[in-house]
Amino acid sequence: MSAPTALDGGALLEGLAWRMPERSAPEPGVPRDGRERRRADLLARLTRDHDALCTQAADRYEIAAGLEAAGVTDRQARMTFGVASVFELAEAVYRIVPRRLALVDAPDDPWRRPIGHHLLRGLLYALPSLLYVLALRTVHPGTAVVLLLAASGLAAALGQALSLLGYVLIGAGQPEAAGTLFRRALVAGGLLIGVLAMAGTALPGLSPGVGLLAAGQVEYLLAATVLMVVQADLLLMAVLVPGLVASAVLLSVRDQLSPPLVGAVLGLTLLGAVAAAGSRLRPAKGSLAPGAPPLRRRLGRVELRLAGAYAGYGAANAGLLSFVVIDLLTHRGSGSGAQVAVAMAPLVASLGIADWLIHRLRSRACRALAETASPDEFRREVRAGFDRTVVGYVASVGALVAAVQGAAAAGGLRITPVGILDSGGYAVLGVAFLLDTVLLSLGRPRAAVGLTVTALAVDVFLRWTPAGAAGGTPLATAHLAVFGTLALTLLPVARSAYGSVSRHR
Repeated sequence: MSAPTALDGGALLEGLAWRMPERSAPEPGVPRDGRERRRADLLARLTRDHDALCTQAADRYEIAAGLEAAGVTDRQARMTFGVASVFELAEAVYRIVPRRLALVDAPDDPWRRPIGHHLLRGLLYALPSLLYVLALRTVHPGTAVVLLLAASGLAAALGQALSLLGYVLIGAGQPEAAGTLFRRALVAGGLLIGVLAMAGTALPGLSPGVGLLAAGQVEYLLAATVLMVVQADLLLMAVLVPGLVASAVLLSVRDQLSPPLVGAVLGLTLLGAVAAAGSRLRPAKGSLAPGAPPLRRRLGRVELRLAGAYAGYGAANAGLLSFVVIDLLTHRGSGSGAQVAVAMAPLVASLGIADWLIHRLRSRACRALAETASPDEFRREVRAGFDRTVVGYVASVGALVAAVQGAAAAGGLRITPVGILDSGGYAVLGVAFLLDTVLLSLGRPRAAVGLTVTALAVDVFLRWTPAGAAGGTPLATAHLAVFGTLALTLLPVARSAYGSVSRHR
C-alpha cells in the first residue's frame, strides 16, 4: 500500500501556483460595506482609475505593486500627490478606499468534483493492497520482505515526484513535455525491473522472482500515477479489476499458493497498467514541434527541488505506514498477518473519505473568497470549515476502527492490546496525512515534509530504546505517541496556513 499520492495530485499545484508572501490584516477602521465614499480630488480620481486594484487588494503592498506595474513612479508620487514614494501613495489609497471583495465574480472552482470521483480515488488507493497481500503470501520472511519494503518506499517517493512534475508541466501549458516525462519514467521503471531481477539472482537469500516483484511495485505505481494525473481513473480501475478478482479467489481457496500462478496474476496486472498508461501518452500530431526545448530546460531548479521534497515526503510516508509490518518481521508486534491487515484496514478504507473532505474544504474556501468582504471574515469562515473537516475525518476513521475491530472479533480473530494500539496508530496517521495534504495543497511542502521525516526518524530511534527492544505493548504505545505528536504538531501549522488569504489566491 502507498500513502495517498497527495490524495489528489492536482491538489498540489493549486497551492504551488499561488505561493505568495503572507499578507498582514487590514487596519481597523477601513470601511468594508462596499458603498462609494471617494472624494473628487486627485487621490480619489487615482483610485477610480485603478478601481479593481484598490477595492479588491488584500493589503497596501498589493496596491503598491499594482501602481508600479501601471507606471506610477516615486517621482510622480512626490510631484502629483505630495507623498514620498509609491508605497506611501498606496498607504493613502488603502486607507480611503473601502474593500469590496464580495462584489468580485465567483472564481472558477478547481476543487469541485462529483462524490463518485472521490470514492473511485479511494478504491484506487486501497484495492492494490489486496495484490500486495497476495504477493507477500508467496515470499518467505527475511531479506525478501526487506527488499519489498524498500521498493515500496522507492515507489512512493518516485510517485510523488512524478505527480508533482507532471502537474507542473501540464499547468504550464506543456502537456507534450509532461508526456515525454511520463514515458521516460515508465521506461526507467522497466529497466529497474531487469536490474532487480539480476540482483535477486546474485544476492543471497533472494531470487529473480523477488527482484521482479520489488521492481514491479515501482513500475505499477509509476503507471498508476500517470493514469491518475491524466484523469484516466476509470481506465486504471478496469485494469485492476481482473487482478483483484483473481487475487480474491486465490486467497480464499488455496492454502499453498503457486508462485508461478501468483506471478502471472501480478504480471498481467502490471502489463495492463503500463499499456493503459502508454495508450494515454501517444503524442498528438504535431505536438512535438522541431526545435522545442528539451525536457531538462522545461523544469527549473525550483521545480526540481520541490520534486525532491515530495520524494522525501513519499518515502517518509511509506516508512511510517510500514511500522506494523516491520514489528511483525522483528517479532516485536502483532502476531499474524491477519492482525496487521485489521490494523491497517481502517486507514485504507478512509482514503476516499479523506479525498472527498479535502476537496470539499478547498471548494468552500474558493466560495468564501468571493463571499467575504475582509481577510478577518475569510479567516474566521475557513478556519471553522477546517475544524469541521478534521473533526469529521476523526469521527469517520474512529468509526471504521470500531467496525473493523468488531468484525474481526466476530470472525474469530483474537483482539489483543497491541492490535488495538496498532489500529489507533494507523488512525492517527490518517489524521496526520490529512493535515499534510492540506499543507501541500497550500504550497507549504517544507512544513509537511520536515515534520513527517522528523516523526519517522524519532520512530526509528525509539526501536533502539528499552521500550522498543521490549516490543509488544510498550513499542506499540511508543508508535502511537509519535504519531499523535505528529498530528498535534501539524494541526496548528495547517490551521494557521489555511486561514491565510494569500494561500488561497
